[in-house]
This record gives sequence, structure tokens and C-alpha cells, in this order.
Amino acid sequence: MIRLGGWCARRPGGAAVPPGRRWACPGPPVRTGRAGCRSLRVLVDMDGVLADFEGGFLRKFRARFPDQPFIALEDRRGFWVSEQYGRLRPGLSEKAISIWESKNFFFELEPLPGAVEAVKQMANLQNTDVFICTSPIKMFKYCPYEK
Repeated sequence: MIRLGGWCARRPGGAAVPPGRRWACPGPPVRTGRAGCRSLRVLVDMDGVLADFEGGFLRKFRARFPDQPFIALEDRRGFWVSEQYGRLRPGLSEKAISIWESKNFFFELEPLPGAVEAVKQMANLQNTDVFICTSPIKMFKYCPYEK
């Protein structure tokens, strides 16, 4: 069941709701604010939203592999850093992955300019709940703890 505010995209039992129709969700009510309005829930990602993943990656890559080619931030394309590095030169994909699999990579990422202040402002808005929502990188023992 996909919860959309106080409504569901599926009926109890799993049947889809026809387009343009709503079905009241069973379960606990949505929290309401002082004026009786539903609270807005904001989910904020960490990598590339709060934390400078790309900049942190590039600094560490250049420090660890100074003689290897690199991709400047303005030339980065796509979601997966390792795929673009793999196209640049054979073997660079594995080197790129080794950067974010290293201890303290996520812990040492700098916040993006204005990101922390923006989240604090959202958190102070009436009837607004802000949550950090991120996912750890697969097969990485440090990432969940550091995030």
C-alpha cells in the first residue's frame, strides 16, 4: 500500500484504486498541527543535497591517485561516478569505488553551501516535519555508521 498523505494508492487487500479516485487509508491518523492541518513531511537526501559527495570524492580521488586522469566537477554526467570513470580509462571504475568504500569518506564530507541552514529553516516552519532520508552504499561496512 502506498500512502499519499491520508490517502492510499491501493485498497486494503492490494487492489489498485481507479485513476482519479481516492480510498481512505486504514491505520493511524496523520498527525495534525495546531490549526488542524496535516503536517507536511519533508524527506531530504544526504549525498548531493546536504553533503558534497561529488566534491569530496574528487578531492580524495586526486589525493590518492594523483597520476590518474580525473573528471572535473563541471564535466561529471550521470548518477554513477564509477561508470563515467570506467569509460575514461580501464580500471578507474574500481579505483573510484575504492574512494567511497574507504573509512571516513562519508564522515568527512563537507556540507553543501546553504544546505544545513535550509533544512533548519524548513524544520522551524509550522506544521512541517523534516527527516533525513538516505541509503547506504551496498557492500560497504562504514557507510551506514558514517551517514
